[in-house]
Amino acid sequence: MFGLRYHVASLAAVFLALAVGILLGVAISGKVSQAEESFEEDRISDLERDIEAANERADGAEQSGSAARELVERAYPALMDERLDDMEFALLFVGPVDASVRSAVERTLADAGAGGPAFMIALDVPVQPDDLRGAIESSEVLAGFADDGE
Repeated sequence: MFGLRYHVASLAAVFLALAVGILLGVAISGKVSQAEESFEEDRISDLERDIEAANERADGAEQSGSAARELVERAYPALMDERLDDMEFALLFVGPVDASVRSAVERTLADAGAGGPAFMIALDVPVQPDDLRGAIESSEVLAGFADDGE
């Protein structure tokens, strides 16, 4: 029914189809790899531009920050000179005393001519209203701030 020529022809057709498939596959994969390489190059160049722009923004922010620091350093003495002369202040901490905050407040008050804080109070938290009222009422200086109403 099927002769030798039929088998040879079908085998040749299979090999021809295999060769065509290999050639098409190589051609397609070459274009795909070129597209991938192009995409990667574009992405790298976009990232490099983003990095360059971020560096420029950082440089601008650093320059602005240094200009602001310089302005504050130059203007601070003139702004603070005797601004709070002969005034008294109380320093209230809710919780334990923070030494760095205390030092900064005392330095700022001294720069403005007020001297140190007249009073410093550190409250334990949570604050018990009755204990606070008792402490205020027991002080001659603070008794005027005690509220008789609820």
